[in-house]
Amino acid sequence: MINRKEYDRTYHIKHKEQITLTQKKYAEKHREEIKEYQRLYRLNPENKLRDSARHRKWYLRHREEIKLKQNKRKLEFKRKVLTYYGNGKCACVVCNESRLACLSIDHIEGGGNKHRHFIGNRGGMKFYYWLKLNGYPKGYQTLCMNCQRVKQVENNEY
Repeated sequence: MINRKEYDRTYHIKHKEQITLTQKKYAEKHREEIKEYQRLYRLNPENKLRDSARHRKWYLRHREEIKLKQNKRKLEFKRKVLTYYGNGKCACVVCNESRLACLSIDHIEGGGNKHRHFIGNRGGMKFYYWLKLNGYPKGYQTLCMNCQRVKQVENNEY
């Protein structure tokens, strides 16, 4: 026996084009009424309170899945940046370490701490986003934390 929710879902999938067409026709025919309703809805402060409470309740129900999606997106973005600076592969350019948790971006000429303070103390993901926003500038490479530490000691970068 199929329940109502399942039936509605399958019906919507089967008749998606027809439903979309009907909705478009209705929206065209009643455009002014819809605009007026939306305008009045936005002006009523009671609706805003109800909407924010409803949104909060929805967020609390879906908080865990939202966090999982955000973390997945962040890791994919980090992998993309590290791959760019790792010469096409997500690995340390010195020792080929490929565990994402071990990898980070290194300033080739050193001075990363000064540079981070200069651009507003952006570390971690903010720094990866800064790299993307600035068109992936030259002067960076993907290194594992061990190779970064060895480089610091060898070049007296403290």
